[in-house]
Formats: sequence, C-alpha cells, structure tokens
Amino acid sequence: LVKGNYFFDTGSWDHELKFGFRYKDGTVDSFSKYSQADMISTKYYTPNYVYLYRELNTSVDMEYTNFWVGDTILHGPWTINAGFHYSDQSGVQAASVANPNGTFPTLIEGVDFGGFDPGFSWSDISPRIGVTYTFDWEKRLMLRGSYAQYADQLGSGTVSYNLPLSYVGVRYDWNDLNGNDIVEDGELVDQDGSGTIDCGDSTGSFNIDPCNTGAVSSPFQIDRNLSAPTVDELGLGVDWELARDFVLGLNYTMRQRANIIWTPIYNATAF
Repeated sequence: LVKGNYFFDTGSWDHELKFGFRYKDGTVDSFSKYSQADMISTKYYTPNYVYLYRELNTSVDMEYTNFWVGDTILHGPWTINAGFHYSDQSGVQAASVANPNGTFPTLIEGVDFGGFDPGFSWSDISPRIGVTYTFDWEKRLMLRGSYAQYADQLGSGTVSYNLPLSYVGVRYDWNDLNGNDIVEDGELVDQDGSGTIDCGDSTGSFNIDPCNTGAVSSPFQIDRNLSAPTVDELGLGVDWELARDFVLGLNYTMRQRANIIWTPIYNATAF
C-alpha cells in the first residue's frame, strides 16, 4: 500500500490532491468432508435415498490491483471533491487433489486437478464527485450533493464456481435390506436391472457428471465476459445552523445495484 497527498493552488482555488496504490495477492484454500463415509442418507422420503459425496478440496489464487486519485478543491463558499478509483481483480483455480468417495469409490472417483483459468477479470473505473455550498449567513446554511460508483470485490467463490473439486454429489435410491440404518454395499437400487450399480442407476447429481466422476472439468460454466456488479450512490443533504453548536440536518441517499450475478436454472427452457 502506497498513498500520499499534495497541496497546491491555482489562483484563488486551493487544492489537496490525494492518491494511492495497493496490490494484494493471496491463496484461498478450502477443505470439507462428510466423515469417512462421504454420504448423507435419509428415510424421510419414499423411496429412501443416499447422496454420495467427494471431499471438497479447493485452492484459488486471487490478485487485486487498486489505484485512486482525488482532489479536494476550496474556492470561497464552494468545496468540491472529485476523483476516481481504478480496480483490476482476477483469480485462477489452482492445482489440488480430492480423494474418491469413502464408501463407493468406483461411483465417485478421485480427481487430480491441474488448475484452470476461468478466463475473466474485473477492471473498473469508478467516478466520485461531491459538491458543497455554504451560505455565509448569520445562521449558516450548507447544501451538499454527491455521486459515487462502487464495484464489488471479486470473491474466491465466484472464481471457483465451476471448480470440479468443489461440492459434488450423486443421488441413488437406497433399500435398507437389513434395517440397520447404514448404507452398505448391495443396498443401492439397481434402477436399470443391469445387475451392477453404475451411473445409469443414479437419480440426481450436482456439479458432476455421474458417468464421468473423474473428470477434471465441471458441467457448470462461467461466462468469460462476466463483469463486476456495481452500486451507484446519489446523496443530497442540507445542514442549518440554528444556534451555536446546534445544527439541524437532513440527508437523502439513493443506492441502485446493477449487473447482478445470477445463475440460470439448469436445463431450463423457459422462465
């Protein structure tokens, strides 16, 4: 982080120039596991079913660059603040390894992931401006107005959205043959009657292809043109000095979000 300020004047206009630069990088590691069995089962619904999982083991490298300049200008009853903030944010999915399902390793295989660049970055220039005018009366009146735009910070969760080592699951119907409430080999339902349990017997999945569980890519996709959500803020205010050390103020602030990130419903054809 480097920042500073510089004072100068242009005729009767006084200036205070503020500027700064910040660079930050880091790695976000996440690990999660549903016990050694890697499953969640339920008898609440009919038919009974079990979700088979694989441990979550993700690593994301993040990089942030920021630069800002602002000028505070004083001239008679006027105070003007004007400037901008520049940000460049990006991230990549780093190499990592996830072990197979602890109970049915052939149904959800392990993955040795070499890393992936989602192919997008957020570069934004955000303007800021504010104006204050003071009426030099016996009971001073101050009017203010401002506008600013802010870009969201890029989080590792957005970069890792389609990381194949994040949360994945495959559902199978379950028949508890011995009534011990434990999912065991031979109790998954053979939906297609093939005599073996394979991906054709699955009844649902999340973030994984049941027939290619060892894939180093995800069925989910991130738009390579993805850009940062922004907030536009407009502020208006008035301060009235009714008496010494007693000021009545009224402020109004309006904020509007734009470019919100959303996820379409998988396989949806209409909304």
